[in-house]
Amino acid sequence: MMNKKLNYINNKGFALIITLWVMVIIVSIIISIAYITRLELRKSRYQVNKLKAFYLARAGIEKAISELYRNDFIVPNEFMYEEFDLYNRRELGDGCYWVRIEDENAKLNLNTLAQYRLNLLRPLDRTINKKEIVDGIFDWLDTDSNPRPYGAEESYYQFLYHGYNCKNGLLDTIEELRLIKGVDEETFKVLKKYLTVATNDSKININTTSLDVLETLPKVSKGKIQELLYERDSHPFKTREEIEDFFGEKIYKEVGNLIRLTSDTFRITCVGFVGNTYKEIEAIINVSPTSAPRIIYWQEKM
Repeated sequence: MMNKKLNYINNKGFALIITLWVMVIIVSIIISIAYITRLELRKSRYQVNKLKAFYLARAGIEKAISELYRNDFIVPNEFMYEEFDLYNRRELGDGCYWVRIEDENAKLNLNTLAQYRLNLLRPLDRTINKKEIVDGIFDWLDTDSNPRPYGAEESYYQFLYHGYNCKNGLLDTIEELRLIKGVDEETFKVLKKYLTVATNDSKININTTSLDVLETLPKVSKGKIQELLYERDSHPFKTREEIEDFFGEKIYKEVGNLIRLTSDTFRITCVGFVGNTYKEIEAIINVSPTSAPRIIYWQEKM
């Protein structure tokens, strides 16, 4: 009788242990399912926010284009910010966007630029390897295989750790500068402010270009450039006759084919933000008062 009672108690204890283990397994499964569900929800929320950020960036691009058309293709001051901060963002829907417009016609077209003018670009003087940068760029652009004294051709690029070909041709985008000997990331950020390959010619907009770019014009004194900056602030040049009158016939013959009065090509950078997610779009747009804007370059960044 005692043995039966002990067996009963043992069986009951064993059943309790089994039940407890089953409960542990079930709870573990529930916790795992809840955790996976939570991750999926977070992932879905992230994807939704990413999509919203993308469309905010798209909206910023469209806003910038509309402002250019409304402002006679002159970049409004509120779109000239260098960096994103709380004071230049624009609220929209669940997030915000930040947008910057750069006048590409205010920059030097590297594909058509004479080497002596690149040498005159003052920001390059602040680099420690100016000769290497200038020679490297023009070795990349020319069609021969003869390196300049400080430049590089095919053999140099092939012997890099991840070797590649020397272009020996025109740049398709300004980002190609990163591939050229002597151009590190810091130098690229500087050059990008003054150089472009997106415009149709070598002319710079005399009404919007910077002091550093103006100083690359041949035969123009620093005093005349300062006078020009003062003059255009109050009375932007509207005709070529005004430019010729300002420079005089002799200097105008030297610079007339290097300058223009208006701009038609702009780089627009826009970043859309929703929560902790963001999406950046960089585009180069060609605009005309008689036609719809034309996209020259479009890049979506993470």
